[in-house]
Amino acid sequence: MLGVDYDDFGPEEEGRMDAAKSSAENYIHIYPNPASDEINISYSLEESDNAVFLLTDLLGREVMNKKLSSNEKLLKISTVSLEQGIYFVCLKVNDESIGNQKLLIIK
Repeated sequence: MLGVDYDDFGPEEEGRMDAAKSSAENYIHIYPNPASDEINISYSLEESDNAVFLLTDLLGREVMNKKLSSNEKLLKISTVSLEQGIYFVCLKVNDESIGNQKLLIIK
């Protein structure tokens, strides 16, 4: 039988999860979600950051890969060529995954 050790979850764990969530929110915001024809990716980067936007399907296959510029703050992407379904958006900054978000495409 599987059990949960409630001592594993405490203020320390909660703090780490909150810090990870807030750092992801500082970097990327995707809207509208669900989307049909186009998505907007609003992001904030430091000038020295190397950032890449990745879109993967449910099977983990890379569907889209776009390099992001620190000079711009908004990326618009057409979703017309994508199939309806669930995708995952990831922002990698300096080869570190900053945020993963679920994106729903509805046609």
